[in-house]
Amino acid sequence: MMKAKLINLSLEEKIRFLVSNEKNTLGSLEKYVFPKITFSNESVSYTDTDKKIFAFPSDVMLIQSFDDELIEKVFDVKFRNLSCTQNLKYNYISSEDNYTEDSFLFSKFQISKAKAMNENSFFRAIDGEVNDLNWINYFYFIDKIFFKKFNTVLCYSKEQYDKYKKLPYIQYIIGNSSKFEEIEYYLQNGVLFSCYTGKDYEELISYLLKKTGIESLNNKDRKSISVSQIDLMIDKIFTIFEETKNKKENNILEENTDIYLRSCLDSIVLLKDEKRLLPLKREKKVSIIGDFFSNKEYIEEICNHQCSSKITGDEIINNYYNINYVGFAHGYLKEKNIENLISFSAIDLVQKSDLAVIYLRANDGIISNDQLDLVNKMIETKKDLIVVLDADNYVSIPFYDKVSTILYVAGGGEKVHDAILNVLSGEKCPSGRITKKWNVSNSIELPFGYGLSYGNFEYSNLEVNNKVVSFNILNISNEICISVPQLYIRLNDKSSSFYKPQLRGYKKVSISPEKMIKVEFELDDSFFKEYDFKRNCMIIKKGVFELLIGNNIDDICLKSQIEKSEEVENGSEKSLIKENISADSSIIENRLDNKKSKRISKKEIIIPGLLFLYFIGATIFLCLSLKSDKNIMFLCLFCGSTISFICLIFFLVFLILYFKRRKNNDDTIVNFLLSAPDFNIISKREFEVLNQKEESFVNEENIEEIADNQLINKEDIKLDKNTSLSKEEIELHEEELKKLIEEKNNSIFEKVDIKDKIDFDSKSSLVQLTENLKKIFLSKGLIVELSTIRSLISAIVSTKIIILDSKVKELFPIFFDSLKEFLGFESHAITASDDWSSSFNLCWNKNDENNYVITDFITDIYCASKLKNNICFSVINEVNMENVDMYLKEILEYASSPNLKHTIKVNKQIDLTIPKNMLFIIVPKSNDFINKIPAKLSQYSTIIHLLMREEKKIPLNEDISCLSYSYLHSLVDDYKNDFYLSENNWKKIDSFISCLNLKENIELSNKCSLRIEDYVTTYMASGGDEFQALEAVGQEILLPYVSFLDYFKDNKNYSSFIELTNNCFGEEANEILRYFKIQEVSEV
Repeated sequence: MMKAKLINLSLEEKIRFLVSNEKNTLGSLEKYVFPKITFSNESVSYTDTDKKIFAFPSDVMLIQSFDDELIEKVFDVKFRNLSCTQNLKYNYISSEDNYTEDSFLFSKFQISKAKAMNENSFFRAIDGEVNDLNWINYFYFIDKIFFKKFNTVLCYSKEQYDKYKKLPYIQYIIGNSSKFEEIEYYLQNGVLFSCYTGKDYEELISYLLKKTGIESLNNKDRKSISVSQIDLMIDKIFTIFEETKNKKENNILEENTDIYLRSCLDSIVLLKDEKRLLPLKREKKVSIIGDFFSNKEYIEEICNHQCSSKITGDEIINNYYNINYVGFAHGYLKEKNIENLISFSAIDLVQKSDLAVIYLRANDGIISNDQLDLVNKMIETKKDLIVVLDADNYVSIPFYDKVSTILYVAGGGEKVHDAILNVLSGEKCPSGRITKKWNVSNSIELPFGYGLSYGNFEYSNLEVNNKVVSFNILNISNEICISVPQLYIRLNDKSSSFYKPQLRGYKKVSISPEKMIKVEFELDDSFFKEYDFKRNCMIIKKGVFELLIGNNIDDICLKSQIEKSEEVENGSEKSLIKENISADSSIIENRLDNKKSKRISKKEIIIPGLLFLYFIGATIFLCLSLKSDKNIMFLCLFCGSTISFICLIFFLVFLILYFKRRKNNDDTIVNFLLSAPDFNIISKREFEVLNQKEESFVNEENIEEIADNQLINKEDIKLDKNTSLSKEEIELHEEELKKLIEEKNNSIFEKVDIKDKIDFDSKSSLVQLTENLKKIFLSKGLIVELSTIRSLISAIVSTKIIILDSKVKELFPIFFDSLKEFLGFESHAITASDDWSSSFNLCWNKNDENNYVITDFITDIYCASKLKNNICFSVINEVNMENVDMYLKEILEYASSPNLKHTIKVNKQIDLTIPKNMLFIIVPKSNDFINKIPAKLSQYSTIIHLLMREEKKIPLNEDISCLSYSYLHSLVDDYKNDFYLSENNWKKIDSFISCLNLKENIELSNKCSLRIEDYVTTYMASGGDEFQALEAVGQEILLPYVSFLDYFKDNKNYSSFIELTNNCFGEEANEILRYFKIQEVSEV
């Protein structure tokens, strides 16, 4: 098809043509399957194919990035799951269940990995213009990221934050998120430091638009591109496809190398440089050590083998003449027979140089042991070391105190080595800043916004008015350097979200040596606004706000103040939601309005009935009074009977509608949502504001109507502090719940043989129950850590809500099959994701309605409640103590379920239903929360099981049970890859050893990869001898106990092993030694 014909097509037809003909256009995606596209006058949609792998060309993604809603409409799809990964191989191949037929995956040149994914999943490939960008920087190439289907707005620039800050979604997430402290900077402040902002951002957008030849768009047009402009861009794209049809993809990639390089340069963070080794001096001889510096496969895999020829460090380093390069050497290789030879060659090379650059790569959030060994050996040479750490996440750096210079790179892609060498040589200055607190070691925490520059700067002359904050920055170094000043706002009011400093702006400015420049931040009223949940609107609290200028949140150089009076945002929240909720909101509104219009009250029935009686009586009276004048009498009789008949019709119609509504009773929020599974899941408060459904809240004005709707008497509704139900009703509900618990206890083991059933007698101790359950599992050949079973039994038998510690999700994959058989589930799916949308997709998988959902977000409780049989383990990390009431209310609100078993009125506001198969796992981290929450939970005492951090005597309702925190240890840090306990948690293991079967421990420990030598080396480095080191390790490690035995056997040091066992395990030591057949050695 020629271009001239394409221009005459509609926009939908053009996009359809692009997708269906991509494999014939560039010739690069011939091996991938495209859905069949059908077109009608109403819409464009896809039909089922054998493999639903959806691959879009890069320029279509450029269009889509400006308007997600357009693509949703054109292809009739919903964006349910949006993810972005640097390396599909490590992140997603083992997690196929996370993606269902409605999920989309963002990735960069990972199309070849699509076949490794679930064949029923869609796969959106982002290539071309945004190739090779690390997962953070990628988002800044998109003009707007608005996750409509998530009820979340993620803003990554000030412009986006200004645009979306008033949405109830973003404020709702901030106020109630399970990771409040961690994500408040991402959402509320709306900025990350490694992105393009200001002029850089505009230059980038200009470059992308220039690709299509559309350079006439001004700044405003770029932020709101119309359909006609998109149409024009598509026409330009067709032209590009025709012109580049026969070109090699490498040529296209080379055109964009400047973007890849700039993106990586802006994200490099200088963490420390104590000896001022950077930038490198010409007189210094430099050697470079580390496999990843020359690992071409690593870079090619990121780029899907479609990158330029020279990509590794050893291939391009000769281009940098400012570096006095001595040579390159590998670190450790996997082949053991040449390991020492390689390490010795690296050491020899370092000895010949003045300083060494060690290039490390952290995969899966961990620096491997061989790389750590390499660093330790380099430290022993006493040479100056520069560590370049390439990692996608913030990882622990054990050697942070031992080296003077560390450079952090966030997965820079194809041009990562170019960017690193630019920074090392001094041609570019590092300007990246970290976007959250970073615990680089046990004793060192880097603050939000931290990052160093090659120069030093002095801040002065701070001036503040109502519109602008200005100050001067002086570069007192001898190099051209980049400074990143940051503006924070703080209000000394604990009830305000500004009590902790909030970032409101930053700039990257390049300053010449001994030069001073003036920097300005515009002050907008939106900087001071926060969401008030009581008023349901944005407000500015009255008070004196501090304006803080500094290098990071802990390094403040200048301070000033500005006073603000209280302001409440005008206009109702209803208008905001109508404008921003999504395209589906109009449908929701219409449906609810229709239901509201059909609502019939008693008054509407009584009035027509009274009028009927009135006109009948009046007609009879007039007829009797006017017997003498028959004409007038007949006229009155006709008029009166007609009006009476009309009133009778109204009365009968209203009466029928009233009883029909009572019978159906389908006007609740829960039933409405269940009838519309394709709509967004939003909070009940948002629905009520959207449709002004204030009558669902009990108060003096609407109590009569509420009583009418609930089919109860007005006198039975008590408007007191704790409940709006009568005492009789509460007692009735409590009795029903107790029956439910008994039924649950009797039905848990339906799939287990009768002889294996456990007696859940109230007098049985938890240890006895655990031992009985262990026998059942062992008889079936199953291995489960006993303390895990103990907590599980306690949760299932005693309660419907359990409060546990964090990282529960790491536990379940280990004994999932056992848990499935224990609960009698026929099918299962599991997800352990920080992104609740994965669980959302899982819950709506129509082919598998029996699921476990393990997630970090409370919103999944609502999603999971729609499943037929499920247990939802929801891990909520930390709670703002100022909002405990609101927090508990939201927990129970999201537990609304069609399985109506227990209803509670909370704070005179919300009707709640607790499903019979729901577990809540809440994380109380602060002692303050531990002390306060029991009182708050007293009104829910029949459904709450509180698992405390420590054995404390605190005031509890007698119905609230309390367990020791020691039962949690196997649920927390034990189930990491190394099976070791955290330093602060594991204090006493002697009281726990009696509950463990050593044979189980042996089988479990065989699965772990713990290296005792690593721990011994660590402890001996602190000054102790070998035995003291092992004794200290023994007090922290339990499950890999057999590894100790292997260690001592190799060294034939049985006496030290026996002494260590006695010190660690006390009275249990003899039994352990006897089990391992070392008792005779002890006697000798």
